[in-house]
Amino acid sequence: MMKRFLCLLLSSLIIFLASVDVVAFSNYSAYDLEKCNSLTANSNSYGGFVYGFSRKTLYSSMLLPNHNNRYVNVPYNIISSCQSGELSCAMYICNNRTFRYGITTMNMNSGEILDYTFDGVNDALNKMFSLSGSYAYFVRLDKAYSYVAVYGLDGKLKKKCSFSTSIYLLFNNNSITYAMLYDGRIYRFSGTSYTQVAKLDKCVNIFDAGAGYICTESGEIVSLENGETLETVSYSKNCVVADSGGTYSVSNNRLMFSQKNVSDRFIELSSPIRCIVAHNGRVATLNFDCDYNDISKSELKSNYDQYISSIQGNNSNSRNGNQNSNTQIPNEYRVEQGKYIVGVAPSTSVKEFKKKFSDDVTIYNNDGNIVSSGNIRTGYTVSIYDDSYIIIIIGDVTGEGNVKSNDINMLMSYLVGSVNFNDLQMLSADYDCNGVVDNRDLVIMARYSSSAP
Repeated sequence: MMKRFLCLLLSSLIIFLASVDVVAFSNYSAYDLEKCNSLTANSNSYGGFVYGFSRKTLYSSMLLPNHNNRYVNVPYNIISSCQSGELSCAMYICNNRTFRYGITTMNMNSGEILDYTFDGVNDALNKMFSLSGSYAYFVRLDKAYSYVAVYGLDGKLKKKCSFSTSIYLLFNNNSITYAMLYDGRIYRFSGTSYTQVAKLDKCVNIFDAGAGYICTESGEIVSLENGETLETVSYSKNCVVADSGGTYSVSNNRLMFSQKNVSDRFIELSSPIRCIVAHNGRVATLNFDCDYNDISKSELKSNYDQYISSIQGNNSNSRNGNQNSNTQIPNEYRVEQGKYIVGVAPSTSVKEFKKKFSDDVTIYNNDGNIVSSGNIRTGYTVSIYDDSYIIIIIGDVTGEGNVKSNDINMLMSYLVGSVNFNDLQMLSADYDCNGVVDNRDLVIMARYSSSAP
């Protein structure tokens, strides 16, 4: 934890502004997915897909770049499914007496459906399978360890791939089959050959995180090219995707995009998000009613973007005569979201604050009592005629009216992801008032605290 903090403290933030046209996102429905007991999200070079099954029916929705909802009925109960590029695949046991397995593929673009059968694989463990190109992969049991059985689409066994320990997971990422062993080693298959590409801890659960990436249960985004960790995010299954040089993640109804050396961007939707997929700069969010939004990355805004919008909105209201003309806010302060006065210096006394206003104002503490002495604190309220605003003290994260070690420690905890901030804390932690809370604010606050009397 300390090492991570030092990296944050010593690294400088370079802010890049994206110049992308804004396109309003649209709403769609994937109502058939409601029939599935569970859903899996998959983002690959063909698009973004969400799929699942119920008894003999495979349901799949292509959310990006096209919007296709398809289903296929198979002759036997489905025991497993996977996504391989644009193909949604279902596996089922054809006949216990003949030990035959079947795979049905459904092309999510063309709608083409193909059926394949494979003999002698009735012992496939944990119903694990994958389809890549002209090969099908199953996990079978040997005398000592499980192994990967590679079949051609003609149904014939091509190779038995054994390892020094058993297979923990077989999965498909971006049309490529991977096998993860119990000791954490991950191998990439190309036809009947395989190569180690990554090494994780023993028996770690992993999930798809976009083309070439997986997400561990601890929130690490791991590359399937070289095994390196891209970043660590707040983990939620089906809600983490690496795309467009950054990572999309979800917190309830908020969709966030994080990228190294760039301020985080986000958008808040009207309902909680169940899963997400991403493809070529667009992201789709599916809610628990199986409705989804197709969103451009440019529609996600930073805190600074939203601040500029609110200022422009306030200016527009003023020009239209909708703002109370009696309310006079000193030029050194700004109004945020129409209800916060931001930019008040730490250790500002009540008397000093009131002198900034041309009109008589009343200050209330957090208990609603009038205060006439002492320092202003974050969370105090100022009443100006018929308008009231919550006061935000720069750097006063703890609400004590000043900037001390307690504020530094709390911001440090926020930056490493161990605590969450409410609106007041976010505004007060933005010490340089640029609309973004980052390690630059931490450095400035630390300098102020060390030099303050």
